[in-house]
Amino acid sequence: MRNLAGWGVAIVAVLAVQVHAAEIAFTGGAGGTGTDLSVAENWDGGALPGDGDTGVIDYSTFSGGGALTVGSDLALGGLRFRNASAALTLSGAGTLS
Repeated sequence: MRNLAGWGVAIVAVLAVQVHAAEIAFTGGAGGTGTDLSVAENWDGGALPGDGDTGVIDYSTFSGGGALTVGSDLALGGLRFRNASAALTLSGAGTLS
């Protein structure tokens, strides 16, 4: 029987290089009114963006208003606002980095 352990490491290394950062939409959850950026259900796909991803808040599709919160620490690669027609407020106990 051949030892394939070395091949497994090589395959994992190649697959890891193929991972790309994504733009993930903030939807506000099922009702579209959730405002906490640190709640996974408020993001498209029900998962928080990672530190290499860009969170996108598009006010033409999100109906939660201009006041957003960060309830717990959240690390993103970036945060983009689209179609904001009113003042935006960001507050909360968490750190956004």
